Amino acid sequence: MNAADQPALVLFAHGARDPQWAEPFKRIQAAVRARRSGAVVELAFLELMQPVLADAI
Repeated sequence: MNAADQPALVLFAHGARDPQWAEPFKRIQAAVRARRSGAVVELAFLELMQPVLADAI
């Protein structure tokens, strides 16, 4: 299976100045990755944090 054939999901959150704000979303990302073996699961932010959506896709 090549990368184009793999299932993918982008989790998209607003973003904040405080880096700790992203921690719950990182935990969700890790949980989804663990349950969806082989799926690409990326986390992106609207603003104030990286990566932005364009970089995640």
